[in-house]
Amino acid sequence: MATVRARELYNDIAFDYSTIKTNKFKRWVEETTFLDAIVGGGCGDGVRGKSVLDLGCGSGHFCRLIKENSGYGAGNVYGVDVCDAMVEEAKRIEKSAPRGISYYRVDL
Repeated sequence: MATVRARELYNDIAFDYSTIKTNKFKRWVEETTFLDAIVGGGCGDGVRGKSVLDLGCGSGHFCRLIKENSGYGAGNVYGVDVCDAMVEEAKRIEKSAPRGISYYRVDL
């Protein structure tokens, strides 16, 4: 039941959710924290060349970030989300600028 409710809530805001990821302040805070968590703290090469599964990927912002950034350069990237609209938005963005990322709608 919670998964269905989450899907309904995020289906309504998928476009806005994707758009807000372009806010410079939000990007600076979120991306710095995210990237520090996966490559900072002595984690060696982080995700470079590795397969990554992003659970709750939303519109795929962080999937794209770790795939396209040469400093992080993940190998295979898979994004999974409960929300149909979020996955469709991620796929739309992927289609417009292919990076080789696969997105799936799955109940988590």
